[in-house]
Amino acid sequence: MNVQAIRNVIEHEAIHESAAICEDHSISKSAFFHVARHAKPNATVVELGGGRSTVYWKYLMEKGVFLGNVTTITHDSEWGYALKLKTATVDAIHIVYDSLSTVTEERKEAIFISDDPLTLWKKSVTALPFEQRHHYTVRNAFYTKLPAVLQEQPIDVLLLDGPHGNGRSLAFPLFRHVLQRGTLVLIDDFHHYPFLEDLKKVYTCKELYKETWTTHKWILVELTGTQS
Repeated sequence: MNVQAIRNVIEHEAIHESAAICEDHSISKSAFFHVARHAKPNATVVELGGGRSTVYWKYLMEKGVFLGNVTTITHDSEWGYALKLKTATVDAIHIVYDSLSTVTEERKEAIFISDDPLTLWKKSVTALPFEQRHHYTVRNAFYTKLPAVLQEQPIDVLLLDGPHGNGRSLAFPLFRHVLQRGTLVLIDDFHHYPFLEDLKKVYTCKELYKETWTTHKWILVELTGTQS
């Protein structure tokens, strides 16, 4: 995509509106810039967790710079409603609410090596208590119905900023049917848990960029294949 157009959106137009959406817990401006400049103009984007980036996609769409579509998943219904209001001017952004469920450590490991991880996930989940949905240290939590929402549409860009805890790694085996060679994966706060190591259990990848010198650390990789 047009680099200058991306810079203009990040630095001027979207900043005030995005600042109203929990600035501390959204991906950084630099992370979004590097994702957007590597993305195809007609990319299919999936965000696990949304906020600043969702609003940036909206502005790029309104300017005709980005012609793709965005599905943003959130486990917070109030947050999701706020995002819907802020992105209501474009039809190609879809905000989806999904509750969280958890699996045991043994089941998580089994899902990573299963030939049918989606079925195993459905059989293994336990609903996460509602009052724990915002806990940062929750174990093995992931979106309950998300695989069904995605269906079979290939993903070009995956922004991994949710849910809380170590469970976001479950996206790697559960999305195996929609992640492909060339998919861009941005992992926010990749140093909190072994997210990159978990990704490499399922895929091969090459690093495009990472930011580790600030408190907001992230890494962007491109998938190059699957592990044999």
